[in-house]
Amino acid sequence: MSRGHKAPKLTETTNDYISELPNDILSMITCKLDLKDAVRTSILSKRWKYIWINHTDLIFNHLNVLGLDRKKLMEDSVGADSYFVKYVDQTMQQRFKGDGKINSFRVSFGLGKFFSESIDRWISCALGKGVETIDLDFSKLPSSDLSSSFQKCYNFPWLLTISEDKGTLKYLRVAGCRLQLVPASCSMKFD
Repeated sequence: MSRGHKAPKLTETTNDYISELPNDILSMITCKLDLKDAVRTSILSKRWKYIWINHTDLIFNHLNVLGLDRKKLMEDSVGADSYFVKYVDQTMQQRFKGDGKINSFRVSFGLGKFFSESIDRWISCALGKGVETIDLDFSKLPSSDLSSSFQKCYNFPWLLTISEDKGTLKYLRVAGCRLQLVPASCSMKFD
């Protein structure tokens, strides 16, 4: 800017028309964003803090949790998988407080049975919110030995998905998982 010209003065009375919209409209707006950006809206103001918790499509992968430079993060940080699980845990705890249904729940990251307790909670939370699509891809376990990696696979509790009170699941895809067999004590009838 050249000398003699003053910069325009910004007024302090700018109106935030978007924040004045009803919560249902704001929730629809955040549902159009990817999950990470929707969560970021929580820092805009107190009013926006929990708007995102009705997000309908929960997608977790290395890109939207760890960022673009996954290789650098893996070299610099020993616990990338622990960071990933902690992020999903926190997000799912907040999302469980939301009112709306979850349409899809997708996780694509190399996790094994060490994180079974957390993964089971995520699945239960999604089923409790009426999820229609579950897509779990844990096939990127860091092991070159196939038999060793099979032993480290997450045991998918498919019995959870067919209980009577959670009958909304329409699509299930699992990779890098073993299907947990029905316990001998369980008697099920198939027609």
